[in-house]
Amino acid sequence: MKKNEREIAVGIIEKVSNGGYSLALLEDKNPQAAPFVRALVLGAVEKRLLLNFVIRMFSKREFDSIDPHTLAVLQAGLYQLMFMDVVEYAAVSETVSCARDKARRGFANAVLRGYLKERERVKTELSALSQKDELLRLSVEYSFPRRLVKAWFEYLGEKRTREILKFPPAKLYARYIDGTASTAWTESSPCMPCKVITRVPVTACEDFKAGLFFVQDKSSQKYCDAVLERLGNVQTPRVLDLCAAPGGKTFALACGIAERGGSVVSCDAAYDKLYKIKNGAARLKLNNIKVMHNNAAVHNTAFAEHKFDCVMTDVPCSGLGVFRRKPEVKYKTAAEVAGLPEIQRKILETSAAYVKRGGLLCYSTCTLSRAENEDVTDGFLRGFADFERVTQKVITPLDFDGDGFYYCIMRRHE
Repeated sequence: MKKNEREIAVGIIEKVSNGGYSLALLEDKNPQAAPFVRALVLGAVEKRLLLNFVIRMFSKREFDSIDPHTLAVLQAGLYQLMFMDVVEYAAVSETVSCARDKARRGFANAVLRGYLKERERVKTELSALSQKDELLRLSVEYSFPRRLVKAWFEYLGEKRTREILKFPPAKLYARYIDGTASTAWTESSPCMPCKVITRVPVTACEDFKAGLFFVQDKSSQKYCDAVLERLGNVQTPRVLDLCAAPGGKTFALACGIAERGGSVVSCDAAYDKLYKIKNGAARLKLNNIKVMHNNAAVHNTAFAEHKFDCVMTDVPCSGLGVFRRKPEVKYKTAAEVAGLPEIQRKILETSAAYVKRGGLLCYSTCTLSRAENEDVTDGFLRGFADFERVTQKVITPLDFDGDGFYYCIMRRHE
Protein backbone atom coordinates (compact mmCIF):
# COMPACT_ATOMS: atom_id res chain seq x y z
CA MET A 1 0.00 0.00 0.00
CA LYS A 2 1.44 3.32 -1.05
CA LYS A 3 1.54 6.21 1.35
CA ASN A 4 -0.22 8.53 -1.09
CA GLU A 5 -3.36 6.36 -0.90
CA ARG A 6 -4.13 8.02 2.43
CA GLU A 7 -3.54 11.43 0.90
CA ILE A 8 -5.96 10.62 -1.92
CA ALA A 9 -8.55 9.39 0.57
CA VAL A 10 -8.25 12.50 2.75
CA GLY A 11 -8.73 14.72 -0.29
CA ILE A 12 -11.88 12.88 -1.36
CA ILE A 13 -13.33 12.87 2.18
CA GLU A 14 -12.87 16.65 2.31
CA LYS A 15 -14.56 17.12 -1.08
CA VAL A 16 -17.52 14.98 -0.05
CA SER A 17 -17.94 17.09 3.09
CA ASN A 18 -18.08 20.13 0.81
CA GLY A 19 -20.90 18.63 -1.30
CA GLY A 20 -19.09 16.20 -3.61
CA TYR A 21 -20.30 12.71 -4.44
CA SER A 22 -18.17 9.88 -3.09
CA LEU A 23 -18.64 7.38 -5.92
CA ALA A 24 -18.04 9.95 -8.64
CA LEU A 25 -14.88 11.18 -6.93
CA LEU A 26 -13.64 7.61 -6.44
CA GLU A 27 -14.19 6.84 -10.11
CA ASP A 28 -11.99 9.81 -10.94
CA LYS A 29 -9.21 8.16 -8.90
CA ASN A 30 -9.47 4.74 -10.62
CA PRO A 31 -10.69 2.93 -7.46
CA GLN A 32 -10.24 -0.59 -8.80
CA ALA A 33 -6.47 -0.10 -8.41
CA ALA A 34 -6.85 1.13 -4.81
CA PRO A 35 -9.47 -0.79 -2.79
CA PHE A 36 -7.96 0.71 0.37
CA VAL A 37 -8.90 4.20 -0.80
CA ARG A 38 -12.44 3.11 -1.62
CA ALA A 39 -12.94 1.41 1.75
CA LEU A 40 -11.50 4.34 3.68
CA VAL A 41 -13.48 7.02 1.85
CA LEU A 42 -16.84 5.26 1.96
CA GLY A 43 -16.29 4.18 5.55
CA ALA A 44 -15.25 7.62 6.82
CA VAL A 45 -18.22 9.26 5.08
CA GLU A 46 -20.60 6.61 6.38
CA LYS A 47 -19.39 7.03 9.99
CA ARG A 48 -19.00 10.82 9.87
CA LEU A 49 -21.17 11.66 12.89
CA LEU A 50 -19.56 9.02 15.10
CA LEU A 51 -16.06 10.11 14.05
CA ASN A 52 -16.91 13.74 14.77
CA PHE A 53 -18.24 12.70 18.19
CA VAL A 54 -14.90 11.04 18.95
CA ILE A 55 -12.96 14.05 17.65
CA ARG A 56 -14.89 16.27 20.04
CA MET A 57 -14.00 13.92 22.88
CA PHE A 58 -10.24 14.07 22.31
CA SER A 59 -9.74 17.53 20.80
CA LYS A 60 -8.61 20.46 22.92
CA ARG A 61 -9.86 22.81 20.22
CA GLU A 62 -13.44 23.85 19.57
CA PHE A 63 -14.79 21.51 16.92
CA ASP A 64 -16.02 24.35 14.70
CA SER A 65 -12.53 25.87 14.64
CA ILE A 66 -11.03 22.80 12.90
CA ASP A 67 -10.44 23.53 9.21
CA PRO A 68 -12.06 21.13 6.67
CA HIS A 69 -8.81 19.52 5.54
CA THR A 70 -7.61 18.77 9.07
CA LEU A 71 -11.05 17.44 9.93
CA ALA A 72 -10.80 15.05 6.96
CA VAL A 73 -7.37 13.94 8.21
CA LEU A 74 -8.84 13.17 11.63
CA GLN A 75 -11.84 11.35 10.19
CA ALA A 76 -9.59 9.22 7.98
CA GLY A 77 -7.24 8.42 10.85
CA LEU A 78 -9.97 7.52 13.33
CA TYR A 79 -11.86 5.38 10.84
CA GLN A 80 -8.74 3.30 10.26
CA LEU A 81 -8.14 2.88 13.99
CA MET A 82 -11.75 2.08 14.81
CA PHE A 83 -12.89 -0.03 11.86
CA MET A 84 -10.02 -1.19 9.64
CA ASP A 85 -7.42 -3.92 10.03
CA VAL A 86 -4.33 -1.74 9.82
CA VAL A 87 -1.08 -1.29 11.70
CA GLU A 88 -1.97 1.41 14.20
CA TYR A 89 1.42 3.11 14.10
CA ALA A 90 1.25 3.41 10.32
CA ALA A 91 -2.35 4.57 10.40
CA VAL A 92 -1.41 7.39 12.77
CA SER A 93 1.92 8.51 11.34
CA GLU A 94 1.02 8.29 7.65
CA THR A 95 -2.38 9.90 8.09
CA VAL A 96 -1.00 12.69 10.28
CA SER A 97 1.58 13.42 7.58
CA CYS A 98 -1.31 14.41 5.29
CA ALA A 99 -1.97 17.53 7.40
CA ARG A 100 -0.77 20.75 5.80
CA ASP A 101 1.69 22.12 8.37
CA LYS A 102 3.55 21.25 11.54
CA ALA A 103 0.91 22.71 13.88
CA ARG A 104 -1.93 20.79 12.24
CA ARG A 105 0.15 17.61 12.21
CA GLY A 106 0.80 18.01 15.95
CA PHE A 107 -2.90 18.55 16.62
CA ALA A 108 -3.96 15.53 14.54
CA ASN A 109 -1.34 13.36 16.19
CA ALA A 110 -2.58 14.36 19.65
CA VAL A 111 -6.20 13.53 18.84
CA LEU A 112 -5.43 10.14 17.29
CA ARG A 113 -3.05 9.10 20.05
CA GLY A 114 -5.52 10.34 22.63
CA TYR A 115 -8.06 7.96 21.19
CA LEU A 116 -5.60 5.05 21.28
CA LYS A 117 -4.89 5.67 24.95
CA GLU A 118 -8.54 5.94 26.02
CA ARG A 119 -10.59 4.22 23.32
CA GLU A 120 -12.86 2.58 25.91
CA ARG A 121 -14.17 6.03 26.77
CA VAL A 122 -16.14 6.03 23.52
CA LYS A 123 -18.41 3.21 24.70
CA THR A 124 -18.86 4.95 28.04
CA GLU A 125 -19.82 8.24 26.42
CA LEU A 126 -22.25 6.54 24.03
CA SER A 127 -23.85 4.73 26.95
CA ALA A 128 -24.22 8.03 28.77
CA LEU A 129 -25.94 9.49 25.70
CA SER A 130 -28.44 6.65 25.77
CA GLN A 131 -29.48 7.62 29.27
CA LYS A 132 -30.17 11.19 28.16
CA ASP A 133 -31.49 10.84 24.60
CA GLU A 134 -31.79 7.44 22.91
CA LEU A 135 -32.48 9.00 19.51
CA LEU A 136 -29.28 11.01 19.81
CA ARG A 137 -27.33 7.90 20.82
CA LEU A 138 -28.58 6.03 17.76
CA SER A 139 -27.82 9.09 15.63
CA VAL A 140 -24.22 9.22 16.81
CA GLU A 141 -23.45 5.51 16.97
CA TYR A 142 -24.82 4.74 13.49
CA SER A 143 -24.18 8.18 11.96
CA PHE A 144 -27.68 9.14 10.90
CA PRO A 145 -28.99 12.63 11.65
CA ARG A 146 -31.30 12.60 14.66
CA ARG A 147 -34.21 14.08 12.68
CA LEU A 148 -33.90 11.21 10.18
CA VAL A 149 -33.89 8.56 12.92
CA LYS A 150 -37.00 10.19 14.40
CA ALA A 151 -38.73 10.34 11.01
CA TRP A 152 -37.99 6.66 10.32
CA PHE A 153 -39.27 5.67 13.77
CA GLU A 154 -42.58 7.27 12.79
CA TYR A 155 -42.61 6.00 9.19
CA LEU A 156 -41.10 2.51 9.44
CA GLY A 157 -41.46 1.73 13.13
CA GLU A 158 -38.84 1.62 15.87
CA LYS A 159 -37.88 -2.05 15.49
CA ARG A 160 -37.35 -1.90 11.71
CA THR A 161 -35.46 1.37 11.97
CA ARG A 162 -33.03 0.03 14.55
CA GLU A 163 -32.27 -2.92 12.27
CA ILE A 164 -31.89 -0.73 9.19
CA LEU A 165 -29.44 1.63 10.94
CA LYS A 166 -26.92 -1.18 11.46
CA PHE A 167 -27.39 -2.90 8.11
CA PRO A 168 -24.11 -3.69 6.25
CA PRO A 169 -23.03 -1.97 3.00
CA ALA A 170 -25.09 -2.67 -0.12
CA LYS A 171 -24.28 -5.35 -2.66
CA LEU A 172 -24.08 -4.66 -6.37
CA TYR A 173 -26.64 -6.61 -8.39
CA ALA A 174 -26.65 -7.70 -12.02
CA ARG A 175 -29.82 -8.51 -13.94
CA TYR A 176 -28.96 -11.15 -16.51
CA ILE A 177 -31.10 -11.12 -19.62
CA ASP A 178 -31.20 -14.93 -19.89
CA GLY A 179 -30.60 -15.87 -16.25
CA THR A 180 -27.13 -17.37 -16.81
CA ALA A 181 -23.83 -16.03 -15.53
CA SER A 182 -20.15 -16.85 -15.27
CA THR A 183 -19.00 -17.67 -11.74
CA ALA A 184 -15.85 -15.55 -11.98
CA TRP A 185 -17.67 -12.27 -11.37
CA THR A 186 -20.98 -13.18 -9.77
CA GLU A 187 -22.62 -15.41 -7.21
CA SER A 188 -26.18 -16.64 -7.00
CA SER A 189 -28.89 -14.56 -5.38
CA PRO A 190 -32.32 -15.72 -4.19
CA CYS A 191 -33.81 -13.25 -6.68
CA MET A 192 -33.41 -14.74 -10.16
CA PRO A 193 -32.32 -13.73 -12.74
CA CYS A 194 -30.48 -11.41 -10.36
CA LYS A 195 -26.83 -12.07 -9.47
CA VAL A 196 -24.55 -10.49 -6.90
CA ILE A 197 -21.50 -8.88 -8.50
CA THR A 198 -18.42 -9.87 -6.51
CA ARG A 199 -15.70 -7.89 -8.29
CA VAL A 200 -15.24 -4.39 -9.67
CA PRO A 201 -14.96 -2.65 -12.05
CA VAL A 202 -18.08 -4.12 -13.65
CA THR A 203 -17.06 -2.77 -17.05
CA ALA A 204 -14.11 -5.18 -17.12
CA CYS A 205 -16.37 -8.23 -16.76
CA GLU A 206 -16.58 -10.31 -19.94
CA ASP A 207 -20.31 -10.93 -19.41
CA PHE A 208 -20.85 -7.17 -19.19
CA LYS A 209 -18.86 -6.50 -22.35
CA ALA A 210 -20.84 -9.21 -24.13
CA GLY A 211 -24.12 -7.52 -23.22
CA LEU A 212 -25.40 -10.36 -21.05
CA PHE A 213 -26.41 -8.21 -18.07
CA PHE A 214 -26.95 -4.70 -16.78
CA VAL A 215 -26.54 -3.36 -13.26
CA GLN A 216 -29.81 -2.87 -11.37
CA ASP A 217 -30.48 -3.01 -7.65
CA LYS A 218 -32.69 -5.82 -6.45
CA SER A 219 -35.40 -3.45 -5.19
CA SER A 220 -35.62 -1.78 -8.58
CA GLN A 221 -35.77 -5.21 -10.21
CA LYS A 222 -38.70 -6.18 -7.99
CA TYR A 223 -40.48 -3.00 -9.03
CA CYS A 224 -39.94 -3.66 -12.74
CA ASP A 225 -41.21 -7.22 -12.32
CA ALA A 226 -44.35 -5.85 -10.63
CA VAL A 227 -44.92 -3.44 -13.53
CA LEU A 228 -44.48 -6.21 -16.10
CA GLU A 229 -46.92 -8.40 -14.19
CA ARG A 230 -49.58 -5.66 -14.14
CA LEU A 231 -48.98 -4.89 -17.81
CA GLY A 232 -50.24 -8.40 -18.45
CA ASN A 233 -50.59 -9.77 -21.95
CA VAL A 234 -50.99 -6.47 -23.77
CA GLN A 235 -49.71 -6.98 -27.31
CA THR A 236 -47.12 -4.56 -28.74
CA PRO A 237 -47.18 -2.52 -25.53
CA ARG A 238 -45.77 1.00 -25.62
CA VAL A 239 -43.90 2.11 -22.49
CA LEU A 240 -42.75 5.63 -21.65
CA ASP A 241 -39.94 5.82 -19.10
CA LEU A 242 -39.52 9.37 -17.79
CA CYS A 243 -36.48 10.33 -15.64
CA ALA A 244 -34.89 7.16 -17.06
CA ALA A 245 -31.12 7.62 -16.68
CA PRO A 246 -28.96 5.61 -16.21
CA GLY A 247 -31.41 3.19 -17.82
CA GLY A 248 -31.88 0.13 -15.61
CA LYS A 249 -35.67 0.28 -15.60
CA THR A 250 -35.76 0.99 -19.34
CA PHE A 251 -33.64 -2.10 -20.01
CA ALA A 252 -35.73 -4.30 -17.70
CA LEU A 253 -39.00 -3.26 -19.36
CA ALA A 254 -37.54 -3.49 -22.86
CA CYS A 255 -36.40 -7.07 -22.17
CA GLY A 256 -39.74 -8.00 -20.64
CA ILE A 257 -41.91 -6.85 -23.56
CA ALA A 258 -39.59 -7.55 -26.49
CA GLU A 259 -41.17 -10.88 -27.42
CA ARG A 260 -44.58 -9.19 -27.69
CA GLY A 261 -43.28 -6.54 -30.04
CA GLY A 262 -43.21 -3.93 -27.25
CA SER A 263 -41.13 -0.77 -27.25
CA VAL A 264 -39.85 1.77 -24.73
CA VAL A 265 -39.41 5.52 -25.18
CA SER A 266 -36.70 6.39 -22.67
CA CYS A 267 -36.30 10.03 -21.61
CA ASP A 268 -34.31 12.22 -19.29
CA ALA A 269 -34.02 15.96 -18.76
CA ALA A 270 -30.22 15.85 -18.57
CA TYR A 271 -28.58 15.73 -22.00
CA ASP A 272 -25.33 14.44 -20.53
CA LYS A 273 -27.09 11.34 -19.13
CA LEU A 274 -28.76 10.22 -22.35
CA TYR A 275 -25.57 8.64 -23.68
CA LYS A 276 -25.64 6.13 -20.79
CA ILE A 277 -29.02 4.86 -21.94
CA LYS A 278 -27.99 4.80 -25.60
CA ASN A 279 -24.71 3.02 -24.89
CA GLY A 280 -26.41 0.53 -22.59
CA ALA A 281 -29.12 -0.31 -25.11
CA ALA A 282 -26.48 -0.83 -27.81
CA ARG A 283 -24.35 -3.05 -25.56
CA LEU A 284 -27.38 -5.16 -24.61
CA LYS A 285 -28.52 -5.27 -28.26
CA LEU A 286 -31.95 -3.95 -27.32
CA ASN A 287 -33.40 -2.51 -30.51
CA ASN A 288 -36.80 -1.64 -29.06
CA ILE A 289 -35.63 1.45 -27.16
CA LYS A 290 -35.89 5.02 -28.41
CA VAL A 291 -33.93 7.57 -26.39
CA MET A 292 -35.19 11.16 -26.24
CA HIS A 293 -34.54 14.34 -24.33
CA ASN A 294 -37.57 15.44 -22.33
CA ASN A 295 -38.30 17.45 -19.19
CA ALA A 296 -40.76 15.31 -17.24
CA ALA A 297 -42.24 18.34 -15.48
CA VAL A 298 -43.23 20.04 -18.75
CA HIS A 299 -46.23 18.89 -20.81
CA ASN A 300 -45.26 17.09 -24.03
CA THR A 301 -48.01 17.40 -26.62
CA ALA A 302 -46.72 14.50 -28.73
CA PHE A 303 -46.80 12.14 -25.76
CA ALA A 304 -50.32 13.26 -24.88
CA GLU A 305 -51.56 12.67 -28.46
CA HIS A 306 -49.96 9.22 -28.81
CA LYS A 307 -50.68 7.74 -25.41
CA PHE A 308 -48.84 4.83 -23.81
CA ASP A 309 -49.87 1.55 -22.19
CA CYS A 310 -47.49 2.24 -19.33
CA VAL A 311 -45.84 5.46 -18.10
CA MET A 312 -43.05 5.19 -15.52
CA THR A 313 -41.99 8.16 -13.38
CA ASP A 314 -38.89 7.47 -11.30
CA VAL A 315 -38.86 10.98 -9.89
CA PRO A 316 -35.94 12.99 -8.48
CA CYS A 317 -35.86 12.35 -4.73
CA SER A 318 -33.77 12.70 -1.60
CA GLY A 319 -32.17 9.30 -2.29
CA LEU A 320 -32.25 8.17 1.34
CA GLY A 321 -32.83 4.60 0.24
CA VAL A 322 -29.35 4.32 -1.26
CA PHE A 323 -27.51 5.36 1.90
CA ARG A 324 -25.60 2.06 1.94
CA ARG A 325 -23.87 2.81 -1.37
CA LYS A 326 -23.92 6.64 -1.27
CA PRO A 327 -23.49 7.42 2.44
CA GLU A 328 -23.42 11.19 1.99
CA VAL A 329 -27.16 11.22 1.19
CA LYS A 330 -27.84 10.75 4.92
CA TYR A 331 -26.55 14.21 5.67
CA LYS A 332 -28.83 16.22 3.39
CA THR A 333 -30.49 18.98 5.39
CA ALA A 334 -34.24 19.41 5.74
CA ALA A 335 -33.96 22.55 3.61
CA GLU A 336 -32.27 20.64 0.79
CA VAL A 337 -35.17 18.19 0.41
CA ALA A 338 -38.10 20.41 1.37
CA GLY A 339 -39.00 21.33 -2.23
CA LEU A 340 -38.90 17.80 -3.64
CA PRO A 341 -42.56 16.77 -3.08
CA GLU A 342 -43.75 19.73 -5.14
CA ILE A 343 -41.48 18.69 -8.04
CA GLN A 344 -42.58 15.07 -7.69
CA ARG A 345 -46.28 15.99 -7.76
CA LYS A 346 -45.73 18.13 -10.83
CA ILE A 347 -44.05 15.29 -12.70
CA LEU A 348 -46.73 12.78 -11.71
CA GLU A 349 -49.58 15.10 -12.69
CA THR A 350 -47.93 15.95 -16.01
CA SER A 351 -47.33 12.27 -16.76
CA ALA A 352 -50.98 11.35 -16.24
CA ALA A 353 -51.90 12.91 -19.59
CA TYR A 354 -49.76 10.35 -21.42
CA VAL A 355 -51.56 7.23 -20.14
CA LYS A 356 -54.08 5.33 -22.27
CA ARG A 357 -57.47 4.37 -20.88
CA GLY A 358 -56.83 1.16 -18.96
CA GLY A 359 -53.09 1.88 -18.93
CA LEU A 360 -50.63 2.08 -16.05
CA LEU A 361 -49.09 5.09 -14.34
CA CYS A 362 -46.14 3.99 -12.19
CA TYR A 363 -44.47 6.20 -9.58
CA SER A 364 -41.23 5.30 -7.82
CA THR A 365 -38.48 6.75 -5.64
CA CYS A 366 -35.30 5.44 -4.06
CA THR A 367 -36.09 7.09 -0.76
CA LEU A 368 -37.73 6.23 2.56
CA SER A 369 -39.83 9.33 3.18
CA ARG A 370 -43.58 9.51 3.62
CA ALA A 371 -43.61 13.07 2.27
CA GLU A 372 -42.02 11.92 -1.00
CA ASN A 373 -43.85 8.61 -1.25
CA GLU A 374 -47.41 8.00 -0.01
CA ASP A 375 -48.17 11.68 0.50
CA VAL A 376 -47.43 12.38 -3.17
CA THR A 377 -49.44 9.48 -4.58
CA ASP A 378 -52.32 9.97 -2.13
CA GLY A 379 -52.53 13.62 -3.12
CA PHE A 380 -52.44 12.73 -6.81
CA LEU A 381 -55.26 10.19 -6.50
CA ARG A 382 -57.44 12.70 -4.65
CA GLY A 383 -57.12 15.09 -7.57
CA PHE A 384 -57.28 12.59 -10.45
CA ALA A 385 -60.44 10.54 -10.01
CA ASP A 386 -59.94 8.57 -13.23
CA PHE A 387 -56.93 6.77 -11.70
CA GLU A 388 -56.94 4.10 -9.01
CA ARG A 389 -54.15 2.51 -7.02
CA VAL A 390 -53.40 -1.08 -8.02
CA THR A 391 -50.58 -1.70 -5.58
CA GLN A 392 -47.90 0.12 -3.61
CA LYS A 393 -44.94 -1.05 -1.59
CA VAL A 394 -42.25 0.36 0.67
CA ILE A 395 -39.10 -1.74 0.37
CA THR A 396 -36.30 -1.55 2.94
CA PRO A 397 -32.93 -3.34 3.08
CA LEU A 398 -34.55 -5.76 5.52
CA ASP A 399 -36.81 -7.22 2.82
CA PHE A 400 -34.17 -8.77 0.55
CA ASP A 401 -30.95 -6.82 1.01
CA GLY A 402 -31.68 -4.19 -1.63
CA ASP A 403 -31.94 -0.42 -1.54
CA GLY A 404 -34.71 1.45 0.22
CA PHE A 405 -37.40 1.97 -2.43
CA TYR A 406 -41.03 2.91 -2.91
CA TYR A 407 -43.37 2.27 -5.80
CA CYS A 408 -47.03 2.84 -6.52
CA ILE A 409 -48.70 1.37 -9.61
CA MET A 410 -51.93 3.08 -10.67
CA ARG A 411 -54.35 2.28 -13.48
CA ARG A 412 -56.40 4.71 -15.52
CA HIS A 413 -60.08 3.80 -15.77
CA GLU A 414 -61.32 2.44 -19.09
